[in-house]
Amino acid sequence: MCRIGITVTACLLNCTDVGDFVLTTEAGQPQGDVAPVDFPTLNGLRVLVVDNDLDTRELFTFVLEEKGAVVSAVASACEALEVMQATPFDLLISDIGLPDIDGFRFLRQVRALAVASNAQIPAMAITGFADDKMRLQILAAGFQQTLTKPTDLDQFVAIVVELAERQRQFV
Repeated sequence: MCRIGITVTACLLNCTDVGDFVLTTEAGQPQGDVAPVDFPTLNGLRVLVVDNDLDTRELFTFVLEEKGAVVSAVASACEALEVMQATPFDLLISDIGLPDIDGFRFLRQVRALAVASNAQIPAMAITGFADDKMRLQILAAGFQQTLTKPTDLDQFVAIVVELAERQRQFV
């Protein structure tokens, strides 16, 4: 019989103020000169996520809602255009490889919407294609940012925060 020994050391997170977390040792004492981590909030940001992959929609929705955003998620460009006719959004996150129409055509249709607030919405493209040529095509099509799958969630949130701040400057 083979035995494996494992030692687990835990660091606890103590909440000192809303949004501030401090690493502590097992005894509950602050660990050195560790500064509180400032997690960005997206309170009230209205985000539309468009991706045919259910897991991606659920992941993005969870992450954004945890940061305070109000998220609507749909599986197709057609559904997204229908929702955008009735509801204003602050940010669009769309997969490029959608099944009904691709993300490029979808964004052209968004820019032609009669609902002015949605026609000029900041947009982030999500794609499985990571080369520089694709990135340039995405930016030339009118997306402000692009992120490659699999997605680094910290980078995802940082881009959302950046686009939200840009949007708030122009409102």
